[in-house]
Amino acid sequence: MKKDRAAFLLVFLFMLGSCYTEPEIISDSYTPQVNPLTGTWRAEDGGYWVFKGDGTGGRAEDETAEPEDTFSYLYWQGRGAGVKPSQGLNTLVTAGGDSSDAAAATVKQYIFTQNSNGTVTLTPQNLELQGNDYYRVTPDTAAAFTLTRVSGGAGALSLNNPLIGEWHADWNGSEHDGSVPTWSYKFRTDGTVRTYHHGLHQFDNGYLVRNKVLVLLGEWRFDNSLGYTSSTITLGADGNFTAKEFHHGALEWVFRRVDAAVWK
Repeated sequence: MKKDRAAFLLVFLFMLGSCYTEPEIISDSYTPQVNPLTGTWRAEDGGYWVFKGDGTGGRAEDETAEPEDTFSYLYWQGRGAGVKPSQGLNTLVTAGGDSSDAAAATVKQYIFTQNSNGTVTLTPQNLELQGNDYYRVTPDTAAAFTLTRVSGGAGALSLNNPLIGEWHADWNGSEHDGSVPTWSYKFRTDGTVRTYHHGLHQFDNGYLVRNKVLVLLGEWRFDNSLGYTSSTITLGADGNFTAKEFHHGALEWVFRRVDAAVWK
């Protein structure tokens, strides 16, 4: 009888084990940002703008011609953790030219409107450097132009750059309201980055990487009302990197890759 009970228990445990599966662990419930610009657009001057799904783009004279890779771009719609209710301007930033240094790169910022007929109107932003090392941002409405889609459709970007992943970063900026020098960053493939100033606020931004240039725009110190923040990045042999800002305080950052950053 004891042998029968032991055999039954063994079979029961085997069946229980074969039916059990570990619960799914979702590391990031964030939904990728849909970028409304991906595709090919006809400009009013007859040329074409192409925004690729890998975060690069360029101009072309013909709809079917392959454009030169002349810029990288970010799109920010004011969404994610900590978004201020007063925000919500759709913003496009492009970075091209000499991308070996943030001071040499050609960075342009636009506010764009999605019109009811499917077109988009881009309004360039004039950025005037102020005494506090931030920009005064005003729209250049006379230079606004409209793009009409000819192919492609909205979709999430799929970036491939060495910054994708989670990081802890120290900076030489000021600490306030109980914050500490360390930040957490999570660069995502859709062109967004979650940011947490430890002991203070957590928020999302948009970003782009082009060669040695990193551009961020979003909330708080990266608020689009202050203009984009561009930095020159230097990758180390150990896989970590440093970033030196161009304007916006000219702060310096040291990023260390981690498996899982600290979040609020």
